[in-house]
Amino acid sequence: MSKATTNQSVVLVGGPDAGKTNYLGRLWMALDAETGAIAKNGLPPQVEYLRTIASALHSGEFSQRTAPGVFESTSIPVKWDRGESSGQLIVPDCAGEQWEKIHREREWDSKWEQAVASMAGCILFFRGTSTHNVEPLNWSNNAEVMKCLEQTADTNAGPPKLPTQVLLVDWLQCLSAAYRDIQGNEQPLRVSVVLSAWDLAPREARDADPDEYLSTHLPLLHDFLSGNPLLFRPKTFGVSITGGVLTDDDTPFMKKYLKEDPNKTGYVVLASGNKVLKSSDLTLPLAWAFGCECPEFGQPGIAKP
Repeated sequence: MSKATTNQSVVLVGGPDAGKTNYLGRLWMALDAETGAIAKNGLPPQVEYLRTIASALHSGEFSQRTAPGVFESTSIPVKWDRGESSGQLIVPDCAGEQWEKIHREREWDSKWEQAVASMAGCILFFRGTSTHNVEPLNWSNNAEVMKCLEQTADTNAGPPKLPTQVLLVDWLQCLSAAYRDIQGNEQPLRVSVVLSAWDLAPREARDADPDEYLSTHLPLLHDFLSGNPLLFRPKTFGVSITGGVLTDDDTPFMKKYLKEDPNKTGYVVLASGNKVLKSSDLTLPLAWAFGCECPEFGQPGIAKP
């Protein structure tokens, strides 16, 4: 049992093509079925939007990523501990490019202030196979970068994009600062790092602790989270919402997927004490962010002062 809470929220964030929208559709299936650690607490105003994403997954298709300029904020009421605790999942379902704009301009609108006012945690997305990821470079001797910087100085061209992990760290810094300033809260901000499309991760990584993948591929983000225990309470999850790749081809996986109940597809990989678990409960990242005590976590989920 976790401490009974109400009016808390968890915010879902991530960059372009990070897997947010499709996870949201699969998460809604799990919340609607009420078979996981977290369940729906009534129907959200945007239920048709959620059903549209879920319907695509039912048909064996991934939803297209949110187009630039499109913003449809979604708020899903949820509950846990047999209804003794409740909260809201807040999804500013804007394109990842909008997140980059927030980083560049260093400002967000009043909707963010409202979300942060009740925020208990956040779910941060990263998809390792995305072509939108920007890898870190050796700026001191990389010829292409230096040439770009020279051209930028002489033209109105924009500067090179920052590495993806730098943006992720910056968002967490902004959320943490706003969380502490607005709420006056000294509790660490709970962070669920979701590594989406986990079925496409290197074979040797799939059955290992996803935090090891984070440490190897996003060391700056990993060290920033683990090195600031007074600011963050992080946990890393490897998530596959379907268990495989959805394609138009008549593959053995697609034949099996279309015959199965989509509510039973997908999995979450996480560390539990000294073990690595593979769970069918797609709500676990949300449960961690809210501070639920789940046996899968291998330890009490409530953050301590």
